[in-house]
Amino acid sequence: MNEQTLHRQNFLLHLQVRPDYEEPVLLKEPAHEQLTGGQIGQLHNEYAISRQLDDVSGVRPVYTLEGSQSDPVLLLKYIKGNNLAEISQMLALDLQQKLQLAVEISSILGRIHDAGVMHRDISSGNIMVAEDVAPAEVGWVTIIDFGLATTLRQDELAQPVATDAVAGTLAYISPEQTGRMNRAVDYRSDLYSLGVVLYELFAEQLPFQTGNAMEMIHAHIAVQPVPPHRRNAEIPETVSQIILRLLAKNAEDRYQSTLGLRADLERCLDQLQRSGTV
Repeated sequence: MNEQTLHRQNFLLHLQVRPDYEEPVLLKEPAHEQLTGGQIGQLHNEYAISRQLDDVSGVRPVYTLEGSQSDPVLLLKYIKGNNLAEISQMLALDLQQKLQLAVEISSILGRIHDAGVMHRDISSGNIMVAEDVAPAEVGWVTIIDFGLATTLRQDELAQPVATDAVAGTLAYISPEQTGRMNRAVDYRSDLYSLGVVLYELFAEQLPFQTGNAMEMIHAHIAVQPVPPHRRNAEIPETVSQIILRLLAKNAEDRYQSTLGLRADLERCLDQLQRSGTV
């Protein structure tokens, strides 16, 4: 029985009750009027990567892949809640709540990287916040949509992205992910995208705002974002500096893993809870 049908990018999402499952499941399939080989490949890839991440807390579980090779349907755990972009619009989050979210998202991304996976499409739309789970508890935050994800062993050298192979959500992609820098894409690309997410979370706007694709690509490559604390005076300068480090144009100038990032964010959160300031 279909309870709800949503359209997300080029995919259809159906919330469906199945007798074999205790809770409603989410069915994800290509929108058939726009069916392409890329969409089909993304569903197969999302299934394979998600199964690889079965034991990683904070990743949406995948149940099975139905249909055929050319017409796949993915069965996923339904998360009752909203994505981070919607949460930011719906609720007036205070600094502590934002820092708690930042710490949790960073922790999950770190576990994904530790499992040898690059997400390659980190965005506010791909981070779910459950409405029936208390903050900091298991299941509160979930990273979803692994259709563009890839595995990368540390002993493998990633190849530069071709200029005609840009993948991801344009407002969030790293400079090297644009294909215009002749730079390999590794896990630090996800850290840049996380920087965009945190900028949006704290400053309540994206670092670069344009509807033109080429202007957005140019901004990621060459334009320095306005420091978040200048967008919103309530943002501590220390937090602003953390976000700007994530948004460094060169991967070498960013945090090199989520470990240091999470430690800095946790330190800010601890100071705020202890003294009321960062």
